[in-house]
Amino acid sequence: MTYCVAMNVDEGLVGLADSLITSGRETTTQRKVSVYSPPEGGTFFVMTSGLRSVRDKALTYLEEALAADHDTPLERLYPEGNWVDTGSLTPYHIIGSMGYGKPILDRVLKSGDSMRHAFKVACLSFDSTRISAADVDFPIDVVLYRRGAFRIVERRFEKHDLERLSQWWDARVRRAIEETPGEWFDRAYDEFYEASREKPTAPAP
Repeated sequence: MTYCVAMNVDEGLVGLADSLITSGRETTTQRKVSVYSPPEGGTFFVMTSGLRSVRDKALTYLEEALAADHDTPLERLYPEGNWVDTGSLTPYHIIGSMGYGKPILDRVLKSGDSMRHAFKVACLSFDSTRISAADVDFPIDVVLYRRGAFRIVERRFEKHDLERLSQWWDARVRRAIEETPGEWFDRAYDEFYEASREKPTAPAP
């Protein structure tokens, strides 16, 4: 019951997390992203999907990474205890309901993109997930970290904040399908259509 996505682009880090922890007749929300600014310097954020032990281990690792003067330590820690870094080919991590929002990330997010672009992609990937997954919903928490700034900015968005974007995206996807180059599709569909109009031949006696 989670959708958290974090992106590592050249300009900095972008994170988005939904806040739904129970659904059904009654819903409960709680923050899944936490921002830390240790007094000795540095700042980082952590996204969790519920396991306290994993969260604590992630914090320990990130504190060690900060102590080693890593400017942007975006990592994913698995329950088994191992972790994986981001890279140029996959500049993001998702935890939770990843199947619905992942396709847009794979298609349009590159490590060289701006934070503005990554923020748009994060919102649209969340919207795709929210539409199809009943256990992911508003409000969402977004964090932005510009590389070298040593300061994380947080904002919370409600459903009405992204409603126009969601409607625009629905219309744009539908329009894109309608405007898809049609030569191959028309030929293939005509073959299907003509075959459907043919009368079935009686089996040979």
